[in-house]
Amino acid sequence: KNEKVIMVAGGVGFPPLMYLAVEMIEKGHNPKNIVYFYGGHSKEDILERARLKKTGINLIQVTEDGSIGSKGLVTKVLKNYLNKLESLKNLRLYSCGPEGMLKAVDGIGLEYDIPGQISLEAPMPCGVGICLGCVVPLKKGGHARVCCEGPVFDIGEVSL
Repeated sequence: KNEKVIMVAGGVGFPPLMYLAVEMIEKGHNPKNIVYFYGGHSKEDILERARLKKTGINLIQVTEDGSIGSKGLVTKVLKNYLNKLESLKNLRLYSCGPEGMLKAVDGIGLEYDIPGQISLEAPMPCGVGICLGCVVPLKKGGHARVCCEGPVFDIGEVSL
C-alpha cells in the first residue's frame, strides 16, 4: 500500500488501468502514490481526464502532437520521470496499450529493474486457447496463449 505505482496507458489500455487504479485506492492504496501516465496521439485520444483527476492520483498526460500535456511519446516522458527520482525502490510498473508502447515499457522496466506487469492486446479468435491465434513467444523459450496464460504477463516475460 505504500509502494509507488506507475501506470502507463495508451489507447484502449486506458480502461483496465483506470479500473486497477480505482481498485487499489478502494483497497487502501494512497492515491498520491499512483502516477498514471496516459499517452495518445492528440487530446481527443485522452479520455476521462476529469474522472482520473477526481481519484487524486498523479496524472501525467502526454500527446504526440502536444495538444495536451507533454509533447512526445509517453515512454520518453516516463524515462525522464524515472531519471529524476531519488530512489527506484518500492516501485511497481503496470502498462496496457499498443504493442510498441508495451515493448518500450517492458524494456524500461528491465533497464531500471522495476517489477511489474504488462497487459497485452491481442486478437483472441476462440478465447479458450484451442486455435492458437493469440500465441506470443516467451523470452525464456516456448510460447504462451494470451487468452489463457495472459493477457497479463510479468515484465521481461514476453518477447514483443
